[in-house]
Amino acid sequence: MSRNLRAFQVEALQRVAQQNLYLAAKPGSGKTAVAVHAAHRALYDTFTARRVLVVTPKRVVPQFASEAASWKLPLNRSMARTAKAE
Repeated sequence: MSRNLRAFQVEALQRVAQQNLYLAAKPGSGKTAVAVHAAHRALYDTFTARRVLVVTPKRVVPQFASEAASWKLPLNRSMARTAKAE
């Protein structure tokens, strides 16, 4: 991949590769970059996944799509669904 990750993002990526986990951090800390990088690695480097499911608030979808495009990760949003709060 063409972009560099910060040290804590590399650590998070290593943990994601070892086990399934929930990644939580402050806004702007680089969670999206870690998620996109992990997805790319699983799909194209290690071939450990055929698909990746991203669950994110609807307002974050454009940001995720933009980040994925900047990492050259194709994204299919045609299956996106929005759950309505009751």
